[in-house]
Amino acid sequence: MLGDDFTKRAAEYEQLAVDLLLAKEYWDNFQAIAETKNLMLALGGNYIPVSYGNDPIRNPNAAPTGRNLIGFNLAKVPSKEAYDAGVTLMNQTIDACLEKHGKYPKKLAFSLWSLETMRHQGALEAQILHALGLKPKWNKQGNVIDTEIIPYAELKRPRIDVVISATGLYRDAFPNVMLWLAKAIDKVAKVKEDNNFVYRNANALKAKLLEKGKTEADADYLSSIRIFSNETGNYGTGLASSSLASDT
Repeated sequence: MLGDDFTKRAAEYEQLAVDLLLAKEYWDNFQAIAETKNLMLALGGNYIPVSYGNDPIRNPNAAPTGRNLIGFNLAKVPSKEAYDAGVTLMNQTIDACLEKHGKYPKKLAFSLWSLETMRHQGALEAQILHALGLKPKWNKQGNVIDTEIIPYAELKRPRIDVVISATGLYRDAFPNVMLWLAKAIDKVAKVKEDNNFVYRNANALKAKLLEKGKTEADADYLSSIRIFSNETGNYGTGLASSSLASDT
């Protein structure tokens, strides 16, 4: 018992030391804000250090301000902070549906916009992952390198199927995110569980495709597709020009 208590306290002190170092880093960053100084340097044609933008609560790396802004690193979508926010939002959505309808949603639709993702750092992508019962795997640099399946015993609810619409700009700006999302969905579609709506829907669709003459490989591939967007080079829905064609 004493050994367990000592181990627990040692782990708590170790985590506290990490948190204090991080807090000092954030404090130092805010003390190093140099907006006026760097404005004057820029007006004089001098080099301004490059940094991330956004709200420092969403992205602590935005501080110190006063630097030459870039968007952010695509490999960091979703950030750990955005993932936590996305999990909370998805749990709220699922709980609201359960309370209103008395059952879990079987499928949810999501619309991905590039500028929105740049603002929320991947909170919507995190919602998609959590609906599927997945979580990201980050490397030491905070880059998303893969996803892993949350065990059903930990998830304690069905895996919810998804359909995803991505804008043309999102397709151009976040091809890496679309790729690992597609791989993640395909991974869940192969998890044989009674409460896996992705698996259930994919198998039902595969059976229909086979009945219509598709090969086994094509039916398997098409049954797990959940992301849809414009073809490369096209943007928008096309409805604007169609709605004006009143003579057709």
